[in-house]
Parts: sequence; C-alpha cells; structure tokens
Amino acid sequence: MVHLADSNGVAIPFVPSAGLKAGAKSVNALDLFNAGKKLTHSQSAYVAISKGEKLTDAMSNALRADARKIMTNSSPAYKAAKNVEVHHIIPLEWAHKMGPAWDPNNLTNLVGVDKKIHTEINKRWAEFKKITPIPLLSKLRSRSRILTSNMAHILFGEEA
Repeated sequence: MVHLADSNGVAIPFVPSAGLKAGAKSVNALDLFNAGKKLTHSQSAYVAISKGEKLTDAMSNALRADARKIMTNSSPAYKAAKNVEVHHIIPLEWAHKMGPAWDPNNLTNLVGVDKKIHTEINKRWAEFKKITPIPLLSKLRSRSRILTSNMAHILFGEEA
C-alpha cells in the first residue's frame, strides 16, 4: 500500500493498478443482447452504457463485484491489502456519459483505496453532484483529474 497526499494535503493510502496482469477477454454483451440471449446484470450494464442509459442499482452492484474480482486476480498488492476497497475513478453513476465503448472496469479506471478514504472520495463526488447534477463529459473528466491528480506518479510505478 502506498500513501500520497490529495490537493488538501490529506494522506491517501491506496493500491495502484499499474503493472497489473492483463485481464481476461470479455463477452460482447451487445451481441448477446441482439441475439435475444438472457444477460447477467454485468452484461446488461455494458448494453446500457453502449446505449447511453444510466445503470440500475443491480447493474452497478454487479460491476462492483466484478471490479473486486478483477483487482483480486490482477493485483497481488490489492489481494494482500487489508481494509481496502475498489474505487472506480470515474464513478459508475456516470458510466453512461463516457461513451458506448467505455469499460468502467478497465484497470485504468480501478484503484484500491482504504475504506475510510473511499468514503471521503465518495463524499467529494457527492458534493460535485450537488453542484453539477447533470455534468458534461468534460466536467466528469476534469473532476476525476482533480481527485486523482496526486496519484499520477504512483500509477507510473514510483512510490511517494
């Protein structure tokens, strides 16, 4: 686990996703959907994202469970860490805004963070939502950069 400071000087312990093993191939959910196949909640989430539709709670929960499996299988540091949760850098709440081919569980959008810190990050996103209830894509990316700006050097393999 690594510690770094956010823009307010608060130490943030987190497990970087840099240098992780390559992920497994995904099933093309849209092809299954178009063929009339019954979809899992995770697959339904990717169909919704491809159509620009908001995710349901069941879809989001399925993607969160998938993200935990991805990090567990891909990151020895995450697997060994205690009290760490997977954080989606761009929250699942706005996955439908990111474009039809966007994968919220791509390793570049996942990071392991301490549970207490994860709560604080989520509070900051909630504050953003109050100010900007329907953000443009550029605002989402900008907010994401602000919240993760001090993580960049870690994501490239250098510890603070």
